[in-house]
Amino acid sequence: MRLLSTFMASLALATLCPVPAAASTDAAASQMAQQQDLAQAVDEFAAEVLAKKEVAGFAIGIMVDGKVALTKGYGLADIENDVPVTDQTIFRIGSLTKQFTAAAVLVLVERGELSLDDHVSKYLPEFPGADTVTIRHLLNHTSGIHEFVDLDFIAGPGRTEYSTDALLDHIASLDPVYDFKPGSAWSYSNSGFMLLQAIIERVSSQSYADFLKANVFDPLALGHTQVDVLAEIVPNRARGYELAKDAPTGFVNAEYLSLSVAGAAGAIRSDVADLLKWHHELFSGKLIGKAELAQMTMPARLNDGRLASLGRYGAAAAAPTAPEFGMGLSIDVKNGRRMIGHGGTINGFNAVIETFPDDEVTIVLLTNTPRAAYGNLDGLIETTFKTLGR
Repeated sequence: MRLLSTFMASLALATLCPVPAAASTDAAASQMAQQQDLAQAVDEFAAEVLAKKEVAGFAIGIMVDGKVALTKGYGLADIENDVPVTDQTIFRIGSLTKQFTAAAVLVLVERGELSLDDHVSKYLPEFPGADTVTIRHLLNHTSGIHEFVDLDFIAGPGRTEYSTDALLDHIASLDPVYDFKPGSAWSYSNSGFMLLQAIIERVSSQSYADFLKANVFDPLALGHTQVDVLAEIVPNRARGYELAKDAPTGFVNAEYLSLSVAGAAGAIRSDVADLLKWHHELFSGKLIGKAELAQMTMPARLNDGRLASLGRYGAAAAAPTAPEFGMGLSIDVKNGRRMIGHGGTINGFNAVIETFPDDEVTIVLLTNTPRAAYGNLDGLIETTFKTLGR
C-alpha cells in the first residue's frame, strides 16, 4: 500500500507541476536541429568516402542518448543492377556475430544451464584436451585452440558445407590442436567460437540459428537480423565485392565462402537500425542481467592474473596497441573516450559497431567491400562527435 501511495502522490505532483510546453517544444526543436546538422555532416563525410572509389556501398547508423539520430545508405548495394544502399540494406556482419554468440551463451548461464567455468569436456567430451579448457577460455580467446581459418582453408575447404560436428572434427584434426596452454596467453580464435556453437546446440537441443532466433533476435524484435543462409531470398540484401582496379567498375564479386564455416564466429546478417537497437537493448539489460553483462564486458585475464592484452601470442604480440577483449566485444579507449564494440570481416563485407557508453553514442558502419569500414571508421567518429559538440 505504501508503494501505491507513493506512486499516486508522485503522479499527483506530476499533474500539478507539468513540464512547461515551451521547454518541451524547445527541447524537441533542439534535437531536430542537431539531427539535421548531423545528417548534413555525415552526407559530406560519405561524399568524400565515395569519391575515393574504394567502397561499393555502405550504411551508417548513429544513436545518441538512447534515440536513433541517423540511419542512411550511400553508394550501391548491387552494382550490376544499380541498386542503391538504403538504411534497410542487409549486410553480412562477419565477426560482429561473436557478441551475439557470447550473449547466447550468457543467456544459458543466467538460466543455470551451464557455467562459464565448466570444462568443455562436459559438453564435447570427444574434443582433444577438452578437460583443460573452459567455456570462459573460449569466449575470451584464451583457449589456445589453433585457428582453423587461413588462406588455404578459405580457398579450398571453406567452399564446402559443413555440419557443426563435421567442422568440430576438422578443428580437432589440426596439428597442433593447441598453440598454448589454455589461459596462459591470448590469441583471436574463430575456432573457439565454433566450439561454442556446438555447445549451444548440445545444451539447447536446437540449431545455433534456431536458438539465436528464439532467445536473442525475437525477444529484442531484431526483425532484420538472422544467421545468414545463401539460398534464402532476402529482400534488400547487399552483394559483396572486392576492389579490382583493372575492372571496368573498379570492383569484382567477392569469392564464395560457405556460411557454415563462419557460423557462430561470423555468419549473421543485419542492418544498421537493428544493430543500433541491439547495443541499446544489450547494455540496457533487456537480454541478460547485470552480472552476465559485467562478465561480457570485463577485460579477459590470464591464469596468472595479467590482462590478456599483455600475453598476446604469435603475430598478435606485435600489435603496437592492443585493446582488451571481453566476451565477443573489445574494450578500448579512443581519443580519451571509453569504447565497447567490435569489427567484422567476411568475404565481400566489413562492419563495425562501437558504443561510447560515457557519451551515450553508438556508431554502426556496414560496408560491402573489405577493409572499407575499418578504413573510414575514425573519420566517421570524428565527424559525429564534432557535430554533436561532445
